[in-house]
Amino acid sequence: MKKNSKLKTTLTIIFLVLVVCTIKLQSQTTSLKEAYKGVFYIGVAMNSEQINGEDEAGRALIEKQFSSIVGENCMKNEVIQPKEGKFDFRLSDLTKASITPRFSISDKPITTGPPGTIS
Repeated sequence: MKKNSKLKTTLTIIFLVLVVCTIKLQSQTTSLKEAYKGVFYIGVAMNSEQINGEDEAGRALIEKQFSSIVGENCMKNEVIQPKEGKFDFRLSDLTKASITPRFSISDKPITTGPPGTIS
């Protein structure tokens, strides 16, 4: 019984040390967009789940790591023009709007870079 108790205690201590180290590393990690700010933009293509807010983890990663966004498949011809003469820009228009609610909307531009850039 004592061996099991010592093993549990040792494993618990190891687990706690790993958790503390992980938290410290996460707080000290520089994002890609911060590391290359002023050098070039770090871009990502967002899928429909990320655009619509269904993939919260993906959106959080995008907001933290990337400085430029574009729609993945929603920008393809067959999505924008499903029938000849009929156009649907709803999902492609949501691409930038899906990331910008945290920024104030005004007459002033909300970005300083090319279209689709988040800052």
